[in-house]
Amino acid sequence: ACKKIKDQYEPSIEAFLLRESEKLNLPTSSKLIQAFALYFYLLNTAEENFGMQQRREIQRQGGRVRGSFEDCLARLKEKGVDGQTLLDIIKDLSIEPVMTAHPTEAKRLTVLKKYRKIYLTIFKKENPIWTPEEKALLQEEITNEIQKLWQTGDIFLERPTVQEEVSNGLHYFRETFYPVIPKLYNSLQRCMERFYPDTELYLQPFLKFGSWIGGDRDGNPNVTPEITRWTLRAHKDLILSLYIQSVQELIGSLSQSTTKVNVSEELLATIENDTGNMPDIGQRVLNRNPYEPYRQKLSFIKIRLEKTKEANNADTPSQIANPEKLYQSPSELLHDLNIIRRSLITNKGMRTAEIEIAALIKRVEVFGFRLARLDMREESAKHARAICEVFDRLGIYPAFYEMSEEEKIRILTTEIQNRRPLIHDGMNLSPECRNTIETFSVIKWAREEISPTAINTYIISMTHEVSDILTV
Repeated sequence: ACKKIKDQYEPSIEAFLLRESEKLNLPTSSKLIQAFALYFYLLNTAEENFGMQQRREIQRQGGRVRGSFEDCLARLKEKGVDGQTLLDIIKDLSIEPVMTAHPTEAKRLTVLKKYRKIYLTIFKKENPIWTPEEKALLQEEITNEIQKLWQTGDIFLERPTVQEEVSNGLHYFRETFYPVIPKLYNSLQRCMERFYPDTELYLQPFLKFGSWIGGDRDGNPNVTPEITRWTLRAHKDLILSLYIQSVQELIGSLSQSTTKVNVSEELLATIENDTGNMPDIGQRVLNRNPYEPYRQKLSFIKIRLEKTKEANNADTPSQIANPEKLYQSPSELLHDLNIIRRSLITNKGMRTAEIEIAALIKRVEVFGFRLARLDMREESAKHARAICEVFDRLGIYPAFYEMSEEEKIRILTTEIQNRRPLIHDGMNLSPECRNTIETFSVIKWAREEISPTAINTYIISMTHEVSDILTV
């Protein structure tokens, strides 16, 4: 009846629906709401697949998908924009989608995974190679997932913890952003080479990611300094895990042997250096892959990434064994990957370099060791209460809160320029004040231990005066 009245209004159908809805008891209403919600989500999933198939059909027919790289570059070329101008634009470009724990997207991770499986099975089912029996089996897989969705709690019955919200956000990095990044840049690069073949090309990573989940105190009072520290470590742990997985795949793939092809002296020198730095396992790595220097180098890279991951999860520096084996920064990892890339390019391995090694290089350029920049947000009144309490404990600037804005600006400016510390360890402060101040210690730790760009935005909500900013 709902479908019919959507297509064509009829008073009799409306009357029927109103009569039926009045008869519904609470359990039946609940099931009806769930059925409609499931129906609309499945419809969205089918539409996403249809849209993707439609775009592919346009390209198969030789057309251009509106808004695609191909379409944009073709129109820029038609307007007379030259290659160097376009590269200058891309160099200045910065696109940063920011993940947020939005209340309208309260789906549990287990439910998100089921919808993704349905989408991938629909996509698989589109392939014309399947027999009728195989298609029926794929349809059964879809129906099975729908049945499980119907019997699974769709949303959190209690407010999710911050850790659960962070885990939900990380799902998209693991399943979507990490796999798609090399494809996106490759797509743009191929289009550039097609429309601007004479332009020397290097695409800087203009697309990166941010997140509010685990850093937004104003939106969630459960976000404590400890939770923010956990979030930053979870970000780093995920991206290092994904790098380790990618390197393991490359170890299985790059089987080139020195009995068949040369490698660079630079690569051999760095393998020798790694062997010397890891005397406990270096020789075992060489013996496991004799005559296969790419596998040897990648094995050393994997070991260093694993050590870096262990260090990220260690509570104290004393727990870290052999810190010299760690990657201190993404630039060190990029240095090693570029050695492999250069060796492949100069020794008849151009395709491997540009398809497999370049994909991981682009991911490291985009995600670094931080995965995503974490934005911090707090309400201005909490900062004001904290600074007043600090002044009271020190016995300076009594009744700071009641002062005029001009006097507050003068005092805060003086304190910012003063080289002596305002807050010292062991200072007797209230839990709320300590919570506000400890956030800044976490920011310092994150910039030193996670990445200099792990946090570089601090948002002050309810800002009214200049003093609200100077307080921070």
